[in-house]
Amino acid sequence: MAITIIGLGPGSASLLTREAWDILSSSQKVYFRTLEHPCIPDLPEHIERMSFDYIYNRAESFEQVFSDIVNELLSLGENEDVVYAVPGHPFIAESSVTLLVKEAEKKNIPVRIVAGLSYVELCLTAVQVDGIEGLQLFDAIELEQQYYPSVNPDFPLLIGQVHCNLLAGELITVLTRVYPENHLVYLIHSAGNTDQVVESVLLDEIDLSKQINHLTTLYLPPITEVSSLAGLAETVAVICSPEADFVLPDEQKLVTDFSTISNKTISAIEQKDDDEICHNLGELLHQIVLHAEISSSDGGFKLSNVIAHINSKLESIHNQIGADKNN
Repeated sequence: MAITIIGLGPGSASLLTREAWDILSSSQKVYFRTLEHPCIPDLPEHIERMSFDYIYNRAESFEQVFSDIVNELLSLGENEDVVYAVPGHPFIAESSVTLLVKEAEKKNIPVRIVAGLSYVELCLTAVQVDGIEGLQLFDAIELEQQYYPSVNPDFPLLIGQVHCNLLAGELITVLTRVYPENHLVYLIHSAGNTDQVVESVLLDEIDLSKQINHLTTLYLPPITEVSSLAGLAETVAVICSPEADFVLPDEQKLVTDFSTISNKTISAIEQKDDDEICHNLGELLHQIVLHAEISSSDGGFKLSNVIAHINSKLESIHNQIGADKNN
């Protein structure tokens, strides 16, 4: 017995691959993660449509939804061949597929993946952007749960499954930790379908859209000025490269500059001068990145080592505080 997982594509049946259409057409029964998909009405009438929508209605979390779906499919797959169809591409924003493949391997149940067109290609087409230029891909719900978004504003960002205005509002709160409130973004609704709509709006107004539905994606172009730590590190590395003919500061110069800027930062903090604080913190950050770049060039520690060390220390302290509170 085996499980075949089919990507339904992001829209009507015209966007199905030929392989997917042939398998679906020759199947008597197909299990759909959800029947809320534009291509399903266009499928042959003889197909018995089994849906897992009822699991969404009873489960308390998405993790429970995916677990229940996988358990049922595995149970079926032990006794019969199963065709499971999901929106888009099976490995783009489909947690049930990732879990199913992992658990099926444990039970020695063969799994075949039939690729489908994802919403990503159609959204890139809608905004006419080349995805090779550093495109970042996030799920709206997962990103909304972060206190500080793990995104790089120097590169384009695509956020899928922005299914309601409430979620859009939560995304504003998270994303404006990095992006300016008036950053021009794009809401893409029903990408690739005949009713496709692309809205150009300010970031802090995305929750006002009346078009948002379960086929809505948010696209954020990169910020014009370099605004990430990685971007700063690249700038410093270029300046310090042999081609730049830059004279690297010696140890005494590094110490003097670091001390001077630290004192200026302290003074700005004491004077509560936000502009100066921002300016001097930037100068301090430059010194940190510069020191790490010089060390890395000499075979020593890297900037990633500096970040990993302090992050590990902070996590350890946080976990210890949590443990102390629970005791």
